[in-house]
Amino acid sequence: MNYITKLLSLLTTVVLMLLTSCQKTPDNIDDSQTTLTFESETLLVDGNGGTYSVGYTINNGIEGIDIAAQTEEAWIKNIRTENNRLYFDYDLNLGDEQRDGRIMVRYPNLSRKILLVRQAVSDAIRFEMEITDIKTTSCSSDVKPSDKETPYIVYMAEKDYLLSGNITDTTSLFLDDYNFFVGLAQQYGVTDLKSFMFSNNICFKGDSYIGWTGMVPNREYVLYAYAIEFNEDGTDYTIASPIYHTIIILPTQVFEDIEFDVDITVDGPRAYYEFSPVGWDGYYYIDIYSEHDYMYISEGETPSEAYCKQIADNWIYMINLYMQSGYSPEQLINIMCLRGADSYDELRDADTAYCMVFYGIDMVDGLPQVVTKPYIAHFRTEAVGASDMLIDIKVENCYVRVADLIITPTVDDDPYVATFVKKSDIPYSDNKEIIDWLVQFDIQSFTGKVTSNVIGLEPNTEYVVLAFGYYGGVVTTDLFRYDFKTEPEGVCENSVIGVTHSGPYSLMELEAAMPDTYYQYGMFESMGWYAMCAEIETEKPEGHVFMRIYPAEYIVTEGKDALEADLRAKQANNRTTLFTGENGKVYVLCAIAMDYRGNFSQMWMSEPFSYTLDTSTKRDINEFLDKMGLESEAQQASRSSVDLRLKL
Repeated sequence: MNYITKLLSLLTTVVLMLLTSCQKTPDNIDDSQTTLTFESETLLVDGNGGTYSVGYTINNGIEGIDIAAQTEEAWIKNIRTENNRLYFDYDLNLGDEQRDGRIMVRYPNLSRKILLVRQAVSDAIRFEMEITDIKTTSCSSDVKPSDKETPYIVYMAEKDYLLSGNITDTTSLFLDDYNFFVGLAQQYGVTDLKSFMFSNNICFKGDSYIGWTGMVPNREYVLYAYAIEFNEDGTDYTIASPIYHTIIILPTQVFEDIEFDVDITVDGPRAYYEFSPVGWDGYYYIDIYSEHDYMYISEGETPSEAYCKQIADNWIYMINLYMQSGYSPEQLINIMCLRGADSYDELRDADTAYCMVFYGIDMVDGLPQVVTKPYIAHFRTEAVGASDMLIDIKVENCYVRVADLIITPTVDDDPYVATFVKKSDIPYSDNKEIIDWLVQFDIQSFTGKVTSNVIGLEPNTEYVVLAFGYYGGVVTTDLFRYDFKTEPEGVCENSVIGVTHSGPYSLMELEAAMPDTYYQYGMFESMGWYAMCAEIETEKPEGHVFMRIYPAEYIVTEGKDALEADLRAKQANNRTTLFTGENGKVYVLCAIAMDYRGNFSQMWMSEPFSYTLDTSTKRDINEFLDKMGLESEAQQASRSSVDLRLKL
């Protein structure tokens, strides 16, 4: 017991000593400790942008040292301190929700302090949007701003355009619009941006009702609006509200059923088609897809709704490209589509499955559109075997830029391809590799003997003629070749005496007079074009001639040397040649003669001239036909010569 009593007494003494040692008297307090205090550490700012400040106090700080503050938020800017207050600027909150940001504050010997900046949504102008009168190629928008006096922009863009340009936030969309509109004004030499945007229906005040046309069915569009603020002189502007938007998907036509009687005969890789619509007297179009194409649909498979829409979308994409080139919808439906029974044949790849897709076309909302489900017929081409054909190649009368090429196969009915190319352009030495390289190009195919007067050569240059059996995408023989070299350039033994031109002639009358030769020429007359006739006279009747019309301004912008170089690179003309021109446009006629060895003469150039086709200026089309009939037999023969150049 004595032992335990002593132990407890000892422990009590130790505890009392510890307690006594931890206590401080007021005389021992260290009042030199540094502190940093803000009026508030949660800073509430409005949504409209501006400048905010908050006071702070430093106790027992280091003389001459102030706080340091920074942020990672792009919308919080220009942080600075003055007279124990922290200032910062903040942007307009264009989002639909409040946002939070942080400002990190540091001071020597203190832990980092965090200020929370909480910004409300802007009370800027708001927009109500309604899409009305939705059709397959158009719609209307009714936009009502909350403030009828604030200017704003309304625009429509394809969703795919925005995504492809990574235009996915307020800043990127505004900048894309800004660069486009400012660039457009600069293009017209306009500095008063405000007046330009209002007068061209880019910018509005009050309610706006806009009709949008030229749209594409089954495609997503984004209609958007945002307020802007112009500077005092109207030469620039900034965004002044959130961007409001809505998505529009234009409908496609309700697809009808369509049926065809189709007879397809296959002979090797060649397919012969005969077809006739059943119960459909309108226009239709045909696509043919191989089994390797993503649009191929297997035999027995029913086209899905998505497939039908893809067919319609592909068609719209194609005709839009043509319309951008100046074709009207009416012209396109007549040019591209068939009507009633028809037939044709073509060469396809050997041993390949195909689906032949028919679908009806009709004018809907001013645009030729797919209006039926596809009708699909299937066929498969036959395999092609090897050929024992040999190909003999000769080059005769080889001079500076001309040569006579004779190609003679031992089997008249077996197809082959032939071309010539600079020796230095051939990337391989192995025959198989050369063939694999050549089949990447669109090389003309032949059967039987070919004789051609080649005129597109370069002086003092090594060339190679290449030929091999090829049918339905299958190589059927080994490679055959012939090497030759042209002569150096010399002095031309011919020259251009003069060129006469006459016009204007009606393209519609030209097509009516010779529909097979001048098929579809007439439609260009409605686009403001005419026909003219040019006749060249040279010192000597033999040799080739090169003629072309150029816009007169090219003399200044491009220079005569550039025109001459371009003319030399063109195909040779007949001595009487058809040209087409645009009404009222000023042209010059340039011509060069080539002697029998392929030497060029100096370029001849006419005085500037222009024609405008109307009832009073139009010349008799029979006059034109008579002039074109002045071709000699030799010129007619040269016109039918084969161009064997490989288009690298």
